[in-house]
Amino acid sequence: MFMDTTKKQKAQSQLKHLQMKEEDLDTYVAKFRHLARDAGYDLTALGTADLFALGLRKNIYDACMYRDDQPETFDQWVEAAKKELTKRAKRYAMQESAYQVLAYHGKPYKRSNGRQKYVHPNDRTVPMDIDLPTYTYVRRASTEEDKERLRAKGACFYCEQ
Repeated sequence: MFMDTTKKQKAQSQLKHLQMKEEDLDTYVAKFRHLARDAGYDLTALGTADLFALGLRKNIYDACMYRDDQPETFDQWVEAAKKELTKRAKRYAMQESAYQVLAYHGKPYKRSNGRQKYVHPNDRTVPMDIDLPTYTYVRRASTEEDKERLRAKGACFYCEQ
């Protein structure tokens, strides 16, 4: 039976270089747990928690460190990182919807100094919706005959009503 005698050393080396990719915390945690087990590291040890924290993205690490309840254990780091990512996702979603409103309504225009300025939707002119079938065509009584006929009916010279 073949046994990899360097499995532990490889796992230790991979753990030192393991970094969280983009906003994918779940994959990072899963890989870290797997490699820590292979390397023989105890997840409850503070050194293991520190190694995990150093592999987080810098902005997530900083957000966790600025919390009032700074994480110390591995599980606390995982929980804090999840909460920070959730807050970040909610903030981005709210900002994105606000930017979409501006992008749709607040079209940028160039000022004379070359900088762009965004116009608030309430500051833009909005074309009126018109219902084409309700147009009324005004017909004026142009001849004397038409005028006499309309006078006799008591109708308007412009709309003939």
